[in-house]
Amino acid sequence: MLIPGPMFFGGATASIAANRPGLPSDMLTPQPHSEESFLDTNDIALALSGGGVRAVTFHCGVLRYLAERGQLERIKYISTVSGASLLIGLIFHHSRMVWPSSKAYLTHTAPLIREVISQQDLQRYSIARLLFKPQNWRYLLSRANVVAQGICELWGITETLGDLPHSPEWSINGTTAETGKRFRFKLAQLGDY
Repeated sequence: MLIPGPMFFGGATASIAANRPGLPSDMLTPQPHSEESFLDTNDIALALSGGGVRAVTFHCGVLRYLAERGQLERIKYISTVSGASLLIGLIFHHSRMVWPSSKAYLTHTAPLIREVISQQDLQRYSIARLLFKPQNWRYLLSRANVVAQGICELWGITETLGDLPHSPEWSINGTTAETGKRFRFKLAQLGDY
């Protein structure tokens, strides 16, 4: 369920009020919202976490929930890390690089993704490529290159950031190992900050 701001904090509002005396009181008082009224009046921004295939599976369920309510068309922003980034990439790939309608997601995209994640093990494929192909031994400490090869070869994904649509705006997030700074990929920009 999507929960509007103040409702999320519940009993913590008194603590917030004590620590932030200048905050307007209406920001601290939970406002009643029904799920239907919230979904009917706002664009949707998704922040999807990592966690490998478990994250992909969980987020498929979140997207199914929204699609069953005809809400995928209202998604305007997506922010992802790790496993969620793989899922959104699969969605775009299986939807010909456009964000699917709710109906298209339920009838076409979700079944294809279910097949990919249940029948094709990217991790096992990548480990086998790393161990049994000597040209990949140079990537022993940097598995991302081998995973990228697996995404291309096993999943057939060859699209690039430049192939993404303008909407929804997708931000793929990571961390720069050398600096610890956030690194973001988007349609028109990339870099750490």
